[in-house]
Amino acid sequence: MDTLFRIFHLIALFFPPYWSLHYFNALLVPIGQTIEMAAGGIFFAVIVGMFTGIWVGSGLPGGRWIYRLLSAFRSIPDLTLAIFCVVVVGIGPAAGMLALAIFYSAAIGKIFADLFLSADRNPVNALRATGATRLSVALFGLLPLRMQDILSYGFYEFESAVRASVIVGAVGGGASAPNWSAPSMRWIIAARRR
Repeated sequence: MDTLFRIFHLIALFFPPYWSLHYFNALLVPIGQTIEMAAGGIFFAVIVGMFTGIWVGSGLPGGRWIYRLLSAFRSIPDLTLAIFCVVVVGIGPAAGMLALAIFYSAAIGKIFADLFLSADRNPVNALRATGATRLSVALFGLLPLRMQDILSYGFYEFESAVRASVIVGAVGGGASAPNWSAPSMRWIIAARRR
Protein backbone atom coordinates (compact mmCIF):
# COMPACT_ATOMS: atom_id res chain seq x y z
CA MET A 1 0.00 0.00 0.00
CA ASP A 2 2.93 2.31 0.75
CA THR A 3 4.30 1.71 -2.75
CA LEU A 4 0.98 2.59 -4.33
CA PHE A 5 0.87 5.80 -2.30
CA ARG A 6 4.38 6.73 -3.51
CA ILE A 7 3.37 6.10 -7.14
CA PHE A 8 0.34 8.38 -6.84
CA HIS A 9 2.43 10.99 -5.02
CA LEU A 10 4.97 10.93 -7.85
CA ILE A 11 2.25 11.32 -10.47
CA ALA A 12 0.73 14.21 -8.50
CA LEU A 13 4.06 16.06 -8.65
CA PHE A 14 3.59 16.41 -12.41
CA PHE A 15 0.54 18.65 -11.89
CA PRO A 16 0.12 21.51 -12.47
CA PRO A 17 2.70 21.74 -15.26
CA TYR A 18 5.23 24.54 -15.16
CA TRP A 19 4.56 26.72 -18.22
CA SER A 20 7.05 29.54 -17.58
CA LEU A 21 8.62 31.31 -20.56
CA HIS A 22 11.93 31.29 -18.70
CA TYR A 23 11.71 27.48 -18.43
CA PHE A 24 11.06 27.09 -22.17
CA ASN A 25 13.98 29.42 -22.95
CA ALA A 26 16.23 27.30 -20.76
CA LEU A 27 15.17 24.19 -22.70
CA LEU A 28 16.21 25.59 -26.09
CA VAL A 29 19.94 25.00 -25.58
CA PRO A 30 19.72 21.33 -24.46
CA ILE A 31 17.15 20.54 -27.17
CA GLY A 32 19.40 22.14 -29.79
CA GLN A 33 22.43 20.24 -28.52
CA THR A 34 20.45 16.99 -28.56
CA ILE A 35 19.51 17.50 -32.20
CA GLU A 36 23.10 18.50 -33.03
CA MET A 37 24.40 15.35 -31.33
CA ALA A 38 21.98 13.19 -33.33
CA ALA A 39 22.82 14.99 -36.59
CA GLY A 40 26.56 14.66 -36.02
CA GLY A 41 26.28 10.97 -35.20
CA ILE A 42 24.07 10.29 -38.23
CA PHE A 43 26.33 12.31 -40.55
CA PHE A 44 29.28 10.13 -39.61
CA ALA A 45 27.11 7.00 -39.67
CA VAL A 46 25.79 7.64 -43.18
CA ILE A 47 29.31 8.13 -44.53
CA VAL A 48 30.61 4.95 -42.89
CA GLY A 49 27.39 3.04 -43.60
CA MET A 50 27.38 3.99 -47.28
CA PHE A 51 31.03 3.02 -47.68
CA THR A 52 30.61 -0.35 -45.94
CA GLY A 53 27.27 -1.02 -47.64
CA ILE A 54 28.73 -0.44 -51.10
CA TRP A 55 31.78 -2.52 -50.18
CA VAL A 56 29.69 -5.49 -49.07
CA GLY A 57 26.99 -5.07 -51.72
CA SER A 58 29.45 -4.98 -54.61
CA GLY A 59 31.22 -8.13 -53.45
CA LEU A 60 34.63 -6.59 -52.81
CA PRO A 61 37.21 -8.66 -50.88
CA GLY A 62 36.51 -8.93 -47.15
CA GLY A 63 32.84 -8.05 -47.58
CA ARG A 64 31.62 -11.03 -45.59
CA TRP A 65 33.81 -10.13 -42.63
CA ILE A 66 32.66 -6.52 -42.76
CA TYR A 67 29.04 -7.70 -42.83
CA ARG A 68 29.64 -9.88 -39.76
CA LEU A 69 31.34 -7.00 -37.95
CA LEU A 70 28.40 -4.71 -38.76
CA SER A 71 25.99 -7.33 -37.41
CA ALA A 72 28.02 -7.68 -34.22
CA PHE A 73 28.13 -3.93 -33.52
CA ARG A 74 24.46 -3.54 -34.41
CA SER A 75 23.54 -6.12 -31.79
CA ILE A 76 24.97 -3.94 -28.98
CA PRO A 77 22.22 -1.61 -27.67
CA ASP A 78 22.89 2.11 -28.07
CA LEU A 79 22.39 2.62 -24.34
CA THR A 80 25.21 0.15 -23.58
CA LEU A 81 27.46 1.90 -26.10
CA ALA A 82 26.58 5.24 -24.48
CA ILE A 83 27.64 4.01 -21.04
CA PHE A 84 30.88 2.63 -22.52
CA CYS A 85 31.58 5.92 -24.33
CA VAL A 86 30.89 7.94 -21.17
CA VAL A 87 33.47 5.82 -19.37
CA VAL A 88 36.01 6.21 -22.19
CA VAL A 89 35.40 9.83 -23.29
CA GLY A 90 33.68 11.37 -20.26
CA ILE A 91 30.31 12.98 -19.63
CA GLY A 92 29.04 15.23 -22.40
CA PRO A 93 27.81 15.42 -25.97
CA ALA A 94 31.02 13.94 -27.42
CA ALA A 95 30.37 10.61 -25.72
CA GLY A 96 26.78 10.58 -26.91
CA MET A 97 27.67 11.47 -30.46
CA LEU A 98 30.36 8.77 -30.52
CA ALA A 99 27.90 6.16 -29.21
CA LEU A 100 25.27 7.13 -31.77
CA ALA A 101 27.86 7.16 -34.56
CA ILE A 102 29.08 3.65 -33.71
CA PHE A 103 25.61 2.14 -33.36
CA TYR A 104 24.06 3.80 -36.39
CA SER A 105 27.14 3.21 -38.58
CA ALA A 106 26.64 -0.50 -38.03
CA ALA A 107 22.85 -0.31 -38.46
CA ILE A 108 22.99 1.81 -41.61
CA GLY A 109 25.90 -0.16 -43.07
CA LYS A 110 24.11 -3.45 -42.58
CA ILE A 111 20.80 -2.29 -44.03
CA PHE A 112 22.51 -0.60 -46.99
CA ALA A 113 24.47 -3.80 -47.64
CA ASP A 114 21.23 -5.78 -47.54
CA LEU A 115 19.61 -3.29 -49.93
CA PHE A 116 22.50 -3.53 -52.37
CA LEU A 117 22.62 -7.33 -52.15
CA SER A 118 18.90 -7.57 -52.92
CA ALA A 119 18.97 -5.17 -55.87
CA ASP A 120 17.79 -6.31 -59.30
CA ARG A 121 20.77 -8.05 -60.91
CA ASN A 122 19.84 -7.44 -64.57
CA PRO A 123 21.11 -3.81 -64.74
CA VAL A 124 24.12 -4.80 -62.64
CA ASN A 125 24.95 -7.71 -64.96
CA ALA A 126 24.55 -5.42 -67.98
CA LEU A 127 27.14 -3.05 -66.52
CA ARG A 128 29.48 -5.94 -65.78
CA ALA A 129 29.11 -7.15 -69.37
CA THR A 130 30.49 -3.80 -70.57
CA GLY A 131 33.66 -4.41 -68.57
CA ALA A 132 32.91 -2.05 -65.69
CA THR A 133 34.84 -2.57 -62.45
CA ARG A 134 33.07 -3.67 -59.27
CA LEU A 135 33.25 -0.17 -57.85
CA SER A 136 31.79 1.34 -61.05
CA VAL A 137 29.00 -1.24 -60.96
CA ALA A 138 28.27 -0.28 -57.37
CA LEU A 139 28.30 3.48 -57.99
CA PHE A 140 26.46 3.52 -61.32
CA GLY A 141 24.34 0.38 -61.01
CA LEU A 142 23.50 -0.43 -57.40
CA LEU A 143 23.34 3.10 -56.01
CA PRO A 144 20.79 4.48 -58.50
CA LEU A 145 18.65 1.34 -58.14
CA ARG A 146 18.36 1.75 -54.37
CA MET A 147 18.53 5.54 -53.94
CA GLN A 148 14.90 5.93 -52.80
CA ASP A 149 15.28 3.18 -50.22
CA ILE A 150 18.55 4.68 -49.01
CA LEU A 151 17.01 8.13 -48.54
CA SER A 152 13.94 6.72 -46.84
CA TYR A 153 15.94 4.60 -44.45
CA GLY A 154 18.42 7.44 -43.80
CA PHE A 155 15.65 9.80 -42.68
CA TYR A 156 14.12 7.07 -40.53
CA GLU A 157 17.47 6.48 -38.83
CA PHE A 158 17.88 10.22 -38.19
CA GLU A 159 14.51 10.27 -36.45
CA SER A 160 15.55 7.22 -34.43
CA ALA A 161 18.85 8.88 -33.53
CA VAL A 162 17.05 11.97 -32.20
CA ARG A 163 14.96 9.73 -29.92
CA ALA A 164 18.03 7.73 -28.90
CA SER A 165 20.02 10.90 -28.16
CA VAL A 166 17.54 11.78 -25.41
CA ILE A 167 18.07 8.37 -23.79
CA VAL A 168 21.82 8.57 -24.33
CA GLY A 169 21.76 11.98 -22.63
CA ALA A 170 20.07 10.48 -19.59
CA VAL A 171 23.10 8.29 -18.85
CA GLY A 172 25.53 11.19 -19.16
CA GLY A 173 26.34 11.01 -22.85
CA GLY A 174 24.64 14.13 -24.08
CA ALA A 175 23.57 17.71 -23.73
CA SER A 176 20.90 16.92 -21.18
CA ALA A 177 23.32 14.92 -19.02
CA PRO A 178 23.97 17.66 -16.44
CA ASN A 179 20.24 18.37 -16.24
CA TRP A 180 19.07 14.77 -15.84
CA SER A 181 21.91 12.63 -14.56
CA ALA A 182 22.78 14.36 -11.32
CA PRO A 183 19.22 15.05 -10.10
CA SER A 184 18.03 11.58 -11.07
CA MET A 185 20.99 9.97 -9.31
CA ARG A 186 20.28 12.05 -6.17
CA TRP A 187 16.62 10.99 -6.35
CA ILE A 188 17.56 7.31 -6.68
CA ILE A 189 20.04 7.51 -3.79
CA ALA A 190 17.47 9.30 -1.61
CA ALA A 191 14.82 6.74 -2.48
CA ARG A 192 17.09 3.85 -1.49
CA ARG A 193 17.89 5.42 1.89
CA ARG A 194 14.21 5.43 2.92
